[in-house]
Amino acid sequence: MLSDAALSIAIGCEIKWLYNSARRLALPVRRSSADATWWRLVHHLAVDLGIPLVNAARSADTLIVAGVAPGRVRLRATRDGSVSVSIDLDRFHDGAALAIAAAIYLAVPRARGRPRKHSGTEAVAALSQSEMEEVVRLRALGTSKRLERAVTLGSGMDLLEPPAIVVVRELLSAGIPFVVVGTTAAAFHCAPWPAEHLDLCVDASGRNAAAVARTLNRLGAIPRGTGVRDGFCVDAAIVGATPTLALRVNNLSLNLLAALNGIGEYPQVEQLSIQVPMDWGQIHVLSLPGLLKSGTPGPVSEGAAKQARWIQFAAS
Repeated sequence: MLSDAALSIAIGCEIKWLYNSARRLALPVRRSSADATWWRLVHHLAVDLGIPLVNAARSADTLIVAGVAPGRVRLRATRDGSVSVSIDLDRFHDGAALAIAAAIYLAVPRARGRPRKHSGTEAVAALSQSEMEEVVRLRALGTSKRLERAVTLGSGMDLLEPPAIVVVRELLSAGIPFVVVGTTAAAFHCAPWPAEHLDLCVDASGRNAAAVARTLNRLGAIPRGTGVRDGFCVDAAIVGATPTLALRVNNLSLNLLAALNGIGEYPQVEQLSIQVPMDWGQIHVLSLPGLLKSGTPGPVSEGAAKQARWIQFAAS
């Protein structure tokens, strides 16, 4: 079941458009991935191309519900057939899979009511003694060791070639600018919670979009948590149209973000980063003030207790 925030990402629309369109079509708002895919095509046809909503819904039924064979299909856009629309279903389903994966893993639900204030005593009691000892131990390490631990999600270099190192090296060799952010940056700054994903803010603007697409295809990256067709691939247009990517590369969970809330797009994120020298090259990592400005990393900020733990860690 997708939340309103997740539906907005999966469909690529404002949530009020979905509710208004469902009311006009006399349809309930269902929250499955399949329904989000159907609404995504309706939105493309009705909003991007200006086809009447009823006709867009009818076309989506024909192409998705009826199960038209993959490939490029043509739809009549006018009654007399003088104007038609060409749709590449393979590209549509690839883009929809990426959007749904981002919706499942990266959507941030809007909190209702006023933000809850945390008391100072709650924050002080947030970290356990063992966690504070872990913070002290990690801060005694050099920056290179800390980044190695963070990027490899705590596994170090035990594996012959950790998939996270492969991803970082491929991005560097392709000349793609990126900054380590999110839970990975928090782990670099000695947060006592292991990073669950490799979180990167990537500059996919201009020609970089094509380089990002080639790199992801070379790595065999696929959307997390959703089915994909055989032959799934991305290109510059799909990368440019999908600002958040929740991917899997082998057994690595990889999140690529075009911007960070509270900071902005890649140029602003890079300004708030520091450079760490590694064997693979110079790596940009979001600074701790920048990390706090962007909001707490996703898994750490779920619930008041974890939020308080993050506040205490940042102040320690």
